[in-house]
Amino acid sequence: MNALRPGSSQTAGALLVLLLNACSGAASPAGVPPPPPPPPPPAATAILSASSLSFTSLEIGSTSASQPVTLTNAGNVSLRVTGISTAGDFGQSNNCGTSVGVGAQCTIQITFTPTAAGSRSGTLSISDNAAASPQTVQLSGPGVIREDGGTPASFFAMNLSLIPDWPTIPSLGAVRLWDTHTAWEFVETSRGIYDWTTLDSWVAAAQAHGVDVLYTLGRTPAWASAAGTPNTPPADLTTWDEFVTALVTRYKGKIKFYEGWNEPNAPNFYNGTTAQLVALQQHAYGIVHQLDPAALVLTPPPATAGSTVKVSQFLSQFFAAGGGAYADIVAFHAYTPPDAELIVTLLKNVTDSTPKYGQASKPLWITEGGWSTQTILPDPDLQAAFAAKHLLLARGLGIARYYWYGYDFAPWGTLFDKTSMTLLKPGIAYREIQKWVSGATTGQACAQDALGTWTCSLTRANGYQAVAVWNNNGGTYAPGIYKQYRDIIGNTFSVSGRLTLSKAPILLETGPAF
Repeated sequence: MNALRPGSSQTAGALLVLLLNACSGAASPAGVPPPPPPPPPPAATAILSASSLSFTSLEIGSTSASQPVTLTNAGNVSLRVTGISTAGDFGQSNNCGTSVGVGAQCTIQITFTPTAAGSRSGTLSISDNAAASPQTVQLSGPGVIREDGGTPASFFAMNLSLIPDWPTIPSLGAVRLWDTHTAWEFVETSRGIYDWTTLDSWVAAAQAHGVDVLYTLGRTPAWASAAGTPNTPPADLTTWDEFVTALVTRYKGKIKFYEGWNEPNAPNFYNGTTAQLVALQQHAYGIVHQLDPAALVLTPPPATAGSTVKVSQFLSQFFAAGGGAYADIVAFHAYTPPDAELIVTLLKNVTDSTPKYGQASKPLWITEGGWSTQTILPDPDLQAAFAAKHLLLARGLGIARYYWYGYDFAPWGTLFDKTSMTLLKPGIAYREIQKWVSGATTGQACAQDALGTWTCSLTRANGYQAVAVWNNNGGTYAPGIYKQYRDIIGNTFSVSGRLTLSKAPILLETGPAF
């Protein structure tokens, strides 16, 4: 075997091979570890706490309470912030400054001020030295037009069980016909045979008192039901069409609003499919608008109890199936015992379910609401506080109409005892809130501060300003510009020093308004 001689061409070739292997990452000589990889280059990484924010319905020109977005620097160098801005009907304030340290955070507060009715959209943009700059958050919320420049009488609507109990104080702004023996099964006793007696009486009473009627559809007669039960859709849609046609023909110009099937997410009221429900709604909508173009149609109102399908979940399913095309108003029920403040979350969930399906510009109506039964909230003082807060929050958050359930229904949210013929404590509170709010404009939406104090502002054209205030945990409130205050049983007091708060709202005023 030939040995490699120094200086020979074979020796030079072998050395070249060794050098090439070393440069190409070939294995190091035995016992020598490879060099560690180089460290990552310095970089800033921006993380946002949300990719989108949605706001509840808000009157045009009003400004919402703020919602936060947190900006976190998850990188290994300082995050240099060169710009934070919003587009559309949205504003921002922040404590980010020009840089955010490694592992540090800052907060951007977003507000919504709609400039027009309908679904409004915008964007939050953050420009910085992170690789993904600019970071964005999609913003949305519906703007609504306040009726008559202030709260109309029709906001204070009722579910009422007996015509003789018709209230005068508090006054009834509109009436809903449900649990009044006027549903389909009570009217059309057999196919084509109608008994309009009870419904005629209710419509006549509403006309005599100068209020409009909301008629709620539902309860299939046994002869028309696929299963012989009122919660089952009709076996033949033709029977439904015949009834709705007869109804609208008889009450054209007398019944102004028609509501879809009552509580369709609760099996005891509806035991059919979403597709069947949309078909019922589509047929009713077409008949109503053909025969009485001035009348309006509401969505089927989902229940807040008795169902595993939540209100917002039902509305999303109904809209996704095309049902929103057959409604002029979005209706839902709002029982939130024992805490009136839970209506805020309920309403936010409802408004979150509307923009995706093009329904955000439609008015929102609560067609049943209250604390539910007396066994859930038995204390009359707490019932009174609940009624006051529920009405204030509903109006302050943009609800256009609220049908209380019920004025004389025992034991559901009872305001009036028809045995003793007396107005109960919650009925007195209802009466006082009606005085506070009727004709007044709600400004910024009701909001809760860090101490748990709730405020709902009210104004009137004559320069009057007021704010309803409460705190479920107590505390005090500085009166500021306000000279007097009212309680929910009708007393008026002059202001002297800080005011003690409770679960029952008080109304601070700059001066008398009523």
